[in-house]
Amino acid sequence: MIKFIFTVLLLLLIITIGGLFTFFEICILKLFFKIENLKYVKLLKILEITMIIISCITFISLKIPMILLSLIYFIVLIYNFYKKKIDIKNFIINFIFLFVDFYVMYLAIKIISQKLPNF
Repeated sequence: MIKFIFTVLLLLLIITIGGLFTFFEICILKLFFKIENLKYVKLLKILEITMIIISCITFISLKIPMILLSLIYFIVLIYNFYKKKIDIKNFIINFIFLFVDFYVMYLAIKIISQKLPNF
């Protein structure tokens, strides 16, 4: 029972820290990079939540879902760049944000999953 309570508290802590991290990411993008359109950041956050759900439900390797979700985001960016909905500056910023955000999240999931207690 103690392990279950510890795991629930750890997951709540992770969600809270993830929310704060998201808030600071959006503030940095708005202040330093002058991005007004945050629809790509929202899409990235939806894909991150999908990745976290996949990692919690299944115990498969996270490399395949991470590559597929990254590919979805990259295809959306290329399509919108091709249709002239975003310029090259926003494309590069969102592309770099993909790597930073997704791979930091991937490392965090790997570190946390190694530290969780076994039932």
